[in-house]
Amino acid sequence: HLTEAGATEAAIAAWLQAGMRSLQQSANTEAIGQLQRGLDLLEELGDAPSRMPLEVGLLSALGPAYMATRGFAAPVLAPMYARLNTLCQQLGDVPEFMWAARGVWVYYNVRADLDEALKLAERCMRLAERANVAEIVMEATYTLACAHHFRGEFTQARPHFEAILSLDRPDRDHSTTMYTAMDVVATTCGLMSHTLWALGDTDAAFAQARRGIAVATELNHSLSHAFALYH
Repeated sequence: HLTEAGATEAAIAAWLQAGMRSLQQSANTEAIGQLQRGLDLLEELGDAPSRMPLEVGLLSALGPAYMATRGFAAPVLAPMYARLNTLCQQLGDVPEFMWAARGVWVYYNVRADLDEALKLAERCMRLAERANVAEIVMEATYTLACAHHFRGEFTQARPHFEAILSLDRPDRDHSTTMYTAMDVVATTCGLMSHTLWALGDTDAAFAQARRGIAVATELNHSLSHAFALYH
């Protein structure tokens, strides 16, 4: 209705909210359609100050939806995250944009540009520390742990993985999965098992692998479960 009424900014915000609700319900195909509707309206805002923050929000949510449906290296993600990276550089280190920075990190990490991925992980940590929210710190720490892990720097990766698990608690907010496509504890356990194995701690590696599967099973989150089983 807002779109038809010409209330463009409110309409874009409404499409973003609708997309976020769909992501929370793992309705990724629906989320893609809703978020794309919001992006299609951006041109009507011209140079309005609200345009760039809204675009960051839409792209930050759209990325995980495409990852869940088309894979982490889907061609559609390349221009999307290139644009998101440009926007984040223009807007600066704003805590609310940690999810955008994390999305860009995923893109560079999957394409094995590990030097750039490490720089982005360090940026995620700066943003998360300013936000000072445990769940956001966990997600940012994960980027740093992964960056070191895939660089073969296992002794540096291990304490970051351990720091994530130390922040876990029964009432943890799981809504962050709408930005990441997977649960941070389940994925931490799975990847940490590889780190521990590489360091020779095989018993601990098996224990973390089993823990990751248990966490994902309890959450009943399919993509997290697949990741945990794979590892």
